[in-house]
Amino acid sequence: MSIIPGYKVIPPEWKSAVDRTYYHIEYVKTKLSKKQNSEVRLLKSFLKNIKIYGAETHINGFSGYLSELLIIKYGTFLNTVKMVSNWKIQTIIDIENLWTGNVNLVKNMFLDSYLIVIDPVDKNRNVAASVNMKTLAKFISVCRAFLNKPSEKFFISKLKNQDIDIDKIFDDDRKFILLYIKHDFVIEDTLYPKIKKLSKKIENKFKSNNFRVIKTGIYLNIEKSYIFFVIIN
Repeated sequence: MSIIPGYKVIPPEWKSAVDRTYYHIEYVKTKLSKKQNSEVRLLKSFLKNIKIYGAETHINGFSGYLSELLIIKYGTFLNTVKMVSNWKIQTIIDIENLWTGNVNLVKNMFLDSYLIVIDPVDKNRNVAASVNMKTLAKFISVCRAFLNKPSEKFFISKLKNQDIDIDKIFDDDRKFILLYIKHDFVIEDTLYPKIKKLSKKIENKFKSNNFRVIKTGIYLNIEKSYIFFVIIN
């Protein structure tokens, strides 16, 4: 259980980002049926398995609230997948029709957003602001793949309960380098951009010294972080 502090306000007099949370919960409770709760769980499982669930900066994906809004809009998981498969850049979803007839205005308001989902409790907020081009494209393409050939693999990772053959990963002349960084407690959304920037600098250093970088990755923890590189000399 987590406690999120916030101000008691009357919409739209928001003082902090979390002031909307209570109203989000109340809105979802009034809009989702018990049957649709299962549809939400399906969608969240789908998003988690393809690693685009979460609005954190290191994911840039779909938050829990955004997932719930998609089911409210489209009714079921299957219908959501069908609709998503036809999405374009800057698709607008306005469940409560708060901006009816103002498509161009909305697109200009959220000019840097790849997907626009108007918050039903705050029409000046885009719930999908965290979604970047990569996660949007991945969601659309995986939805199309699912419709083409539905399978449980879209909900359960293929690597789950399977042994990974290290020899296959590190064949030829590949080298695995792990950098361990110890630090004080830092909020993940603050820490990730710094670790990402450091990772990019090191990667560029490898490249400038004629190393080919095959893969990089970051793992964050409360007081320590890791950056790994797979390189070929």
